[in-house]
Amino acid sequence: MQCMECKECMECIVLCVLWRLKGCVFPSMEFCLRPKLENLFSWSKSRHEKLVSCERAYFYHYYLSWGGWEREAPPRVKQLYALKKLTNRYAWAGNAVHEAIRKSLLKWLSAQPVAFEEMMSSLRQHMRREFAASRDGVWQGQFSKSFGGLVEHANAVEVSAEEWKSNWQTVEAALSYFMESAWPRLFQKLKPGQVLEADSKDFESSFFILEGIRLFAMPDVAFVDESQSVHIVDWKTGSPNEGNVEQVVGYALFVEARHGFPALGSRVSLVYLNQKMEQSFVIDEGAIQKFRAFFKASTEAMKAKLLDVPSNTALEESCFLKTNVPGRCVLCPFFKVCEAEVSQGKAPVLKAQSTLL
Repeated sequence: MQCMECKECMECIVLCVLWRLKGCVFPSMEFCLRPKLENLFSWSKSRHEKLVSCERAYFYHYYLSWGGWEREAPPRVKQLYALKKLTNRYAWAGNAVHEAIRKSLLKWLSAQPVAFEEMMSSLRQHMRREFAASRDGVWQGQFSKSFGGLVEHANAVEVSAEEWKSNWQTVEAALSYFMESAWPRLFQKLKPGQVLEADSKDFESSFFILEGIRLFAMPDVAFVDESQSVHIVDWKTGSPNEGNVEQVVGYALFVEARHGFPALGSRVSLVYLNQKMEQSFVIDEGAIQKFRAFFKASTEAMKAKLLDVPSNTALEESCFLKTNVPGRCVLCPFFKVCEAEVSQGKAPVLKAQSTLL
């Protein structure tokens, strides 16, 4: 049995069983152990990037799809909620790499060995199962918290067998470089108490308050060495860009807020696994001030799209313009929805990428 306020509420399911054992009926339609979810205003790097990339996709993802898990939600809201869980093949590969490294780190912290061939075989089978589920239309069925399907299948994008193979080879090459690097040896020497963060799966609690706003951050790895200096490591399967530096400075501020270690002086390593290169630097006051300025400009751009800031109420849908970059749009989870509306002349579009910041 599931209750109205939480589609997969294990607390309520357990309590319901106990009530039934006593011959009672659990009032699931009226009562839930979890508080009602609120769509609170927050910031993350991915949220910033979505707004800059396409205002309409941002609106669909963070506003119109809200509540799509509810049984009584309107059909369009349910549809958008399912679509927002789609990912493209490049992000899918990156997520697989991150998860494999996270699991390896946790094994090393518990003094367990990590066999590369075994890890790769298990990961390959897992990705094959996800690929098959996506091909069969997983996004059209029950919502999945771990995998919602691939954009390429949902949008009927033509991807050759060689391109899919290349996507796997990206995963394989990234993890091969990781295992051959100095990082595994370093992690095997760490004690559990030295690791502050390890790519937490608990996204809902991975935030801190900056200038009165929830800032979500999930560092891949954050640890302290024997001299109590903080090290933050971020794995990348893509190419270097300036946004990556801003992201890890945000991670350092997160570590400071959660664990009390100053962001100033923290050492950061951006590890570009497929380029076989690393970018390391120590966070100084200039980097922190630059991030704060970036954060302020980004949140102000987001607030400009709100009818009411305190309640996080968005403007009308028509106020969120669509970008019009075919190569990017076809890999957007909401492409089919937008395509239908544009063909009917319902939505204005931007001729180039948004330049909010």
